[in-house]
Amino acid sequence: MRNRTLDIFINIILYIILAVVWLGILFATYIVFATNLMVDQVGGGALKAAFISVYVCACAAAVLIAVSGKFKTKFTVPLILLSATILAVAACAAIYNAVEYNISTYSRQKWDENEEFRFYMIDDLEDKYELIGKTKEETIDILGEPMNISEYGGREVFEYYIGSDGLDSFVYVINYENGGAVSAGVTQN
Repeated sequence: MRNRTLDIFINIILYIILAVVWLGILFATYIVFATNLMVDQVGGGALKAAFISVYVCACAAAVLIAVSGKFKTKFTVPLILLSATILAVAACAAIYNAVEYNISTYSRQKWDENEEFRFYMIDDLEDKYELIGKTKEETIDILGEPMNISEYGGREVFEYYIGSDGLDSFVYVINYENGGAVSAGVTQN
């Protein structure tokens, strides 16, 4: 009787852990989907579909294995479900990181072809090129023609559109004085 009670208690604990993990994954996935435009922008939502597919396949496979009835212990079902969930999270994290790395790596070709992803390239761009001190011609060689050139406070200003969050657009602004760039940064319009 004592063994049976312990088995039931362990099973309940494992199912509670599984429920907490699943709720945590659902909450984290919701936050990523709601706040990260890259998830929506990649392939018209293909990244979102990949995340959902991995979760569904992992859970379906775990349930199919668990209900096959070939396991003797009572802990097998929750352990299989928990393992499949953890593997699904790891797979989604790997997919996301691979896509983010690809998108956030600056190259002139990607810059020219993917205006909406430029925002993600800024860190890599600034790591690869010290834009401060560059002439306007050198900047144009790196980034192409700006979308807007203006003058403000005696400085010439280059503006490059780098993406939108759905409500506001972001612009990479480079200020020139005496022929060289004196500041560069992202602004929100």
